[in-house]
Amino acid sequence: MKYSFTKIDQDTTELKYKDKSFPIKRDIDLQKRIQEAIPKARVLMNVELAKMGLTKKDLVIERHEGNKTYYDNSNIMDAEEQYQAIATMEVFDEILKKYTNMTLNELIQDIDLNSNEVGVFGTDLTNAIMGREVISSEIFPSVKIEEV
Repeated sequence: MKYSFTKIDQDTTELKYKDKSFPIKRDIDLQKRIQEAIPKARVLMNVELAKMGLTKKDLVIERHEGNKTYYDNSNIMDAEEQYQAIATMEVFDEILKKYTNMTLNELIQDIDLNSNEVGVFGTDLTNAIMGREVISSEIFPSVKIEEV
């Protein structure tokens, strides 16, 4: 495995990779900032839509079939996901700068993670920051499913 998270004490988890190690201490302020990122992203999305003269309703696709009306909210959901990802990334960058003096992208490059490993690392990192137990994909390896 290219990295590991080790629980040092109730509030501290250590990230180790290559010849480097970084203690990550659970911090109520950091947890609060992570949780606030999503609502802030929604507000930011609404503000930016308003600047364009749009509302969330403008992103809804309405389809009429007979006497029924169907609403497709997938555009709103996609936009919210993008804004949430950006907001969350900004918070993670601030947190990682505090502990590793690197941004998330710099850390990913330094560890040399491939695109498949990044998602698992993100989950592991979130758990470490939140003070939860880190369960890596190495504990639950992929299982090859045979065709019947």
